[in-house]
Amino acid sequence: MAVDGKGIVSKFSTMAGMIGMHGGLPPADSFPFSSFNAGISAAGHGPADTELQIVEPQLVSAAQQYNMNAEGYAPLVSWAYNMVASLHQPATLLPQPNPYTSTVPTTPSSSSSCSSEAEPIGMQVVMTQGSSAALDCLFRMLLNPGDPVLLEEYTYAHVVEADLLPMRCELLPVPMDSHGLLPAALDAMLTQRSVAGLALPRLLYCIPTGQNPTGAVMGPERMRQVYELARKWDLIILEDDAYFWLQYPQGPEAVPGLNLRPGFLSIDVDGRVIRLDTLSKLLGPGFRLGWVAGPPALAAKFALYTAGTSIGANMLSQVMIHQLLTKWGRQGFEGFVAQLQRRYAQQAAVAEAAAAQHLAGLAEWQAAEAGMFMWLRMTAPGADSSKLIEASSAEGVMIVPGNLISVTDTLSERLHELSVVRTRGTNADPRAGDLKNPPEFSRKELAYLAEVYPGMLVDGDSCTINLDRFIMKKVKTWYVQYLKRRQLPGTRSDQDGVPFFKALMSGEVRIASASMGVANGIPPPDFVLETIELGVAGVVVCIE
Repeated sequence: MAVDGKGIVSKFSTMAGMIGMHGGLPPADSFPFSSFNAGISAAGHGPADTELQIVEPQLVSAAQQYNMNAEGYAPLVSWAYNMVASLHQPATLLPQPNPYTSTVPTTPSSSSSCSSEAEPIGMQVVMTQGSSAALDCLFRMLLNPGDPVLLEEYTYAHVVEADLLPMRCELLPVPMDSHGLLPAALDAMLTQRSVAGLALPRLLYCIPTGQNPTGAVMGPERMRQVYELARKWDLIILEDDAYFWLQYPQGPEAVPGLNLRPGFLSIDVDGRVIRLDTLSKLLGPGFRLGWVAGPPALAAKFALYTAGTSIGANMLSQVMIHQLLTKWGRQGFEGFVAQLQRRYAQQAAVAEAAAAQHLAGLAEWQAAEAGMFMWLRMTAPGADSSKLIEASSAEGVMIVPGNLISVTDTLSERLHELSVVRTRGTNADPRAGDLKNPPEFSRKELAYLAEVYPGMLVDGDSCTINLDRFIMKKVKTWYVQYLKRRQLPGTRSDQDGVPFFKALMSGEVRIASASMGVANGIPPPDFVLETIELGVAGVVVCIE
């Protein structure tokens, strides 16, 4: 029988009088702190006592010891579980219709053995080191390098830059409106990929509340439509709800407290939703605490993964925060949440009033209902948000241009950056389209570019990329070697591009995605023909 070493340690390490002859756990009497005292700020709406004291030897020791439970500090895990269950009422905790129930009427003797309901899927909660580390673990659990992944067209830049691009994932940005990603666009994108024979994504990453950066709030009906598409296309939904607590749809005078619009867990009858909560925007990012909630089959794997990579969340933070939440109780915690909602609602109202006064006719925006962001869409002719950076910073204001948090623009910019870094022995500026001294890439580098970045088309003499008037010369025989590997007829020489184009049009070489601006990443045939006839690069091809 296989032995789970981590499970054994967590099971017996807290038993009174246990003599530990396992692992490298420091003895409690070797720790430097014998107690912890912390003042509670006026923002805390708990009991009148303004001090938090941790003096019990077991708690003081636990705060300085390894996190021996893969799910986290058990009392805090229990608190988080109860909070998720209360606020979201997860469908996975309810009995589900049994798909194997017979339609034949049952007799009294058989009715007890054939239930019309299946056992609940269940839910498991695992504490995390905030959101960033949890996202990294989840992406590595759920994706292989190069996998396609769905995400909102504007999204949390860290996920793209630090997680998905390094994994060489194919990013599939879904168009949005003021209520989040568009279900019709999502369905159309997946339908087109299916018809084209392209790999279908398994994962949808989204931020449904106070979306970063647009501030969009996905309402219950939109959420239901997205979930039904996830069922149709067999997607896992990774629900990153960092701004869940900061909802204020009625403004500062009527904040909801804990009466919050629930997330995807509330309608997840299949166990395909993984929810990520964080205390960073609620209690403070320095604590590095959050939790993952989802079906036990996935959450248990996540617990083992995070335990193996980091031994779990910080124990001092877990013990201290649990003691604070216990001291507050639910009423005190709700008071703290409400005053935070009121503060952000007031700031949102001030920002909107300022926009109405100074930006009318120059930009469009929607009143913020949650989160920390106000999204402005400039409407003036020739407006360029990137030019506002210096102007606003001169006035002591920092803004973020939309192109920096656009998935599409991020891919384009990263291609430019990579080309500049990899330029060898030349002072040519690739952005200027200087073809006299174009940068050169090895086959390995070229293959990487082809997998990750749109905008590539291979011709018979050289491999070039033309993206926003940007051209780079590549290794000329790269595509021919791929064709030979496929043994396509008519390949005669390194300079003969005809077989490649024939294969492209016949479907033997499949189109992976189009250059920027082509709807849903799949160019129509006439776009490909025009590209070939004009000799203009702009199509990514994937030779299988």
